[in-house]
Amino acid sequence: MPRYPETSAGTHKRSPAMSRAHQQHRASAAAHYYRSRRVPERLEEALTDIYHRGPDDVYGHLSCYFAAFSDPPVISDVRGRKVLDGAGKTTLEAEISCTVQTVNKRVCAATVPMDAEPAPEVAGETQRQESVETAIRWIQESIGPALKGMEPGNQSTIDQLLR
Repeated sequence: MPRYPETSAGTHKRSPAMSRAHQQHRASAAAHYYRSRRVPERLEEALTDIYHRGPDDVYGHLSCYFAAFSDPPVISDVRGRKVLDGAGKTTLEAEISCTVQTVNKRVCAATVPMDAEPAPEVAGETQRQESVETAIRWIQESIGPALKGMEPGNQSTIDQLLR
């Protein structure tokens, strides 16, 4: 990286020629980025569509219009955790989060019911605890990483993976 003269505050000061060259480079890079993603075309289409439809909520219309071009949701995280069921027994809850239009959202959680014994013995509860902890490790170490990045709507592929 080129060295620039320092100002009294210790920051680098670029010459006007270097600033112009830097700005031109950034503008060129930005233009390439937008053109390669067809942004100018999509903007023109969206604005034409708005003009012809004349919606009251212009920004809502733009949001819906561009949502059609966004990437599909993908699984971003799968977590397992220990929770108590309605009877106060340890059980497993699995939670799935997805990235939907660049926002990470919790999309579902399911609690796995364990057998409903009226009064579990201490050994039974210890075994239950160990089973839940094993399931949590399995989710965190195997299932979660395997599902990360997959489209949740691609159920057949997910089913094949989990077999």
